[in-house]
Amino acid sequence: RPHDFNYRLFMVYMDLDEIDQVFKGRWFWSSRRPNLAWFRREDYLGQNGSSLREAVCNKVTE
Repeated sequence: RPHDFNYRLFMVYMDLDEIDQVFKGRWFWSSRRPNLAWFRREDYLGQNGSSLREAVCNKVTE
């Protein structure tokens, strides 16, 4: 039997400029505190002074 990895993947399509507004009122989503679904910019894009949208665009063009 070959060795392989099989992971379920879930992606969200949203306007990054509105991430806080989109998560507002959703008890299981968060961008500011630990939660079931917690998006932490530092985990993927570091903590620089640019906006989230700029950081994502820069990462995509690398």
